Amino acid sequence: MWRIATAWKLNRQHKKKLKLGKKINEGKTKEVYELLNYPGCVLLRSKDQITAGNAARKNIMEGKAAISNTTTSCVFQLLQDSGIKTAFVRKHSDTAFMAAHCEMIPIEWVCRRIATGSFLKRNPGVEEGYKFYPPKIELFYKDDAANDPQWSEEQLIEVKLKLAGLEIGQTEVDIMAQSTRAIFEILEKAWQPQNCTLVDLKVEFGVNVATKEIVLADVIDNDSWRLWPSGDRKQQKDKQVILFSVQILKILQFFKVYVSVLFEISFYSPSVCFFTSNRRWERKWRKAKFYNTYTHIYIYMCVCVCVCVCVLSSRGYLHLCCCQP
Repeated sequence: MWRIATAWKLNRQHKKKLKLGKKINEGKTKEVYELLNYPGCVLLRSKDQITAGNAARKNIMEGKAAISNTTTSCVFQLLQDSGIKTAFVRKHSDTAFMAAHCEMIPIEWVCRRIATGSFLKRNPGVEEGYKFYPPKIELFYKDDAANDPQWSEEQLIEVKLKLAGLEIGQTEVDIMAQSTRAIFEILEKAWQPQNCTLVDLKVEFGVNVATKEIVLADVIDNDSWRLWPSGDRKQQKDKQVILFSVQILKILQFFKVYVSVLFEISFYSPSVCFFTSNRRWERKWRKAKFYNTYTHIYIYMCVCVCVCVCVLSSRGYLHLCCCQP
């Protein structure tokens, strides 16, 4: 009822300019601000940043914030219509949405239909592609310094977290576990008409400060899931492809700089090019300077291409790069 009343009030006042208060929190991909003229609500603003490995790898991708915000708004609206309690109130702008103020539970809930990624490293002997029926639920305590260690439900209960006046016990853990599986199955069915397999999904919950209820919070965007069109990993449409593409671009940029430096050195320094200052070799260099320079460029371009092809092939992305626009 609180969410319905809040949404009705906001719809009437949607033209009212938001008054941002202090920054409550800043994560890897978003910022959270207090709203002075909407008590009990906050503004979540997405960043044009993509991360992996607990932010060990960061890259700026222009336009990512708008895509993330639109995805989250659509997904949360779908889940609300399906009966899932969420913190989402309404989309505010291209890069921000309004939500109920929550105290976040520092746990990532992961639901898996197919074994892949980090699950294979933690469970040697399980082949990639193994399917879980029902979907498998895992918990990870959010601690970047400890690389987000895996927890059991019993650990979460025993630690007796208290957020917004609510202690997390067996009942609350059951609510989050059941909600995680329900959220996964709703989104899995939503992707089926697109012939797209939802491989896994991570979600986070919070305690609504006003109602003391556990609700789905944070965001659900392309950083939150793995999607395999036609069930084919080589066609995956999640951030792993983006991050890998960035790695390849960095390799290409490295070789571009390396070759340009080599060109300058070879042109101006015969001793560097031939590893001698002997005049006889210097005369030969002057006659063949362009040949040697462009030979080096050609060699390093070939090396660059070979490295990219080998890495792509080893990770199963060669088909993706060749066949996708």
